[in-house]
Amino acid sequence: MATKAKTSVSKPKEEAKKVIPKLEE
Repeated sequence: MATKAKTSVSKPKEEAKKVIPKLEE
C-alpha cells in the first residue's frame, strides 16, 4: 500500500515536470 501511495504522489510530479516546461516555452 505504501508503494501505491508513493506512485500516486510521484506521478502528478512527473506530469507537472512535463507540463511546466511547456508553459514556460
